Order: sequence, then structure tokens, then C-alpha cells
Amino acid sequence: MNKLITLLLVFTTIASFSQDSPLPLGRWKIGLVFSPDTYFGSPTILTDRYSGHEIETSEFTFTTGIIGLFTVNPKLDIGSGISYSKKDVSGLPFCHVCDFGFPIEEQVLKQRFVEIPLFIRYRILNNKIGLYIETGLTTSYLTEDIKTKYELEPNTNNFLLSGHVGLGIDMALEDRIIIGLTPVYRQSLTEFYSTSDFHFRSFGVMSSIAFRLAKKPTINNKEIIH
Repeated sequence: MNKLITLLLVFTTIASFSQDSPLPLGRWKIGLVFSPDTYFGSPTILTDRYSGHEIETSEFTFTTGIIGLFTVNPKLDIGSGISYSKKDVSGLPFCHVCDFGFPIEEQVLKQRFVEIPLFIRYRILNNKIGLYIETGLTTSYLTEDIKTKYELEPNTNNFLLSGHVGLGIDMALEDRIIIGLTPVYRQSLTEFYSTSDFHFRSFGVMSSIAFRLAKKPTINNKEIIH
């Protein structure tokens, strides 16, 4: 089902592009994004039935990357890109059938991903200051195996599908530069750990700066501001 949704979104993107070919450069924007994220997901990561990690705190987590946006019409943008996401958490190891023989220390589980988002922005306001709703899907790939000090490594699937929704504002500083701010809620849709019902949930505020590749176009006699 999740793969079907992804394919439908890709098809929608291609279909939208094909309606206006060749594509004017003024409809394209390239941008940089950065979002500090606050984790509030599952409280436990299990290694097996008897051991795992009790999540104590969230490390400083963030998402940053490059995105491209295409303006379909004055109300709708479609975007994608590539980003790096740090989703580390701190946890206290436990094992009900082990005898460590020494004090157990809290440790960091390094969860680092390369991500490919696919999203749409629907504009509520399209004035000098714009207001939009953003929603989409992100595929995440683990960049390195998760290691622990006490050999309690959880089994990972190396792949994660998540969804997000946000309400953002942006402002056109001049003809080709747009800055934006988008509070975003993210939640995983697939299980990342094969031994644990663990879900990523986070809230972040994504800041962005985008550059239009050419002067602002008009669509159906309406000037595209953002």
C-alpha cells in the first residue's frame, strides 16, 4: 500500500510536468532546508524479548538538504530532493537474563539516514507573504550499522518510510529569492527495527531559502509570486 501511494505521487508529478512542455525555468526553484527536530517517539527499543534500550533523552537531531520545487499552478507546488537526517537517541540498556557485573551506562544509538522526500504544497495565500499546507512521503536509508557498547544491537531493516504534514509561510525577498518557515510533524509509517514496534515521531521547524531559476512567470494571466 505504501509503495502504491509513492508510485501514485510520482505519476502525478510526471503527469503535471507533461501538460506544459517545454517547462519554463521560471517555474523551477532550487533551495536549501534545515530543520532542528524534537523526538517524542516510542519509549523502548527492543533487541529481543528480554533485552533492549529504554529511551531516556533525545540527542540534538536535525534534517538538512537540497530540494527542488516545480510550480504546477498558482495554488500548487510539487517538490523533491535529497537530505541527511540525524535521528540519534540516548538509551539505558537492559537485559532481564544477563549479568553484566558492572554498572550500566546510558549510550547513544546513532541513527543516521540519507533521505529522499516527495511532497506537495497547496497555497492558501499567494501574496507577498504566502501561506501553504505541505504534506508528503520520505524514504530513508540507514548510512551505517548501529553499534552499541554492550553488544545489544537491535536488528534494523535499513529502510524507513515516513510521512509529514506542516503549515508554512514564505516571503519573496525579490524576483528570484524566497525564504520560508514551516513547522512540520513527522511520523514513520513502516517499522525500522525488526525486533521492536518502534516508531519515529518528531516535530521540527524547517527553515528554507530558495532561488528561482528565471524570472517569475505568469500562469493563466496570474503572476507567480512564490
